[in-house]
Amino acid sequence: MAPETLMTIQVEVDERSVQQQVKQAGGRWLPERKVWVLRHDQVQALGLTPRVVGRLENAT
Repeated sequence: MAPETLMTIQVEVDERSVQQQVKQAGGRWLPERKVWVLRHDQVQALGLTPRVVGRLENAT
């Protein structure tokens, strides 16, 4: 998978430190889907692969 592929990941509401890590890595929150979006390479670097719930198909 390409490093720039955008992945959707699940982070619980009370996991503030994980949310902060995702934000610092360039992630963004999608409130309508209740998931975070982060580049694949950053997901791997942060060890968040088990939290992946999908791939963002329409990245705009």
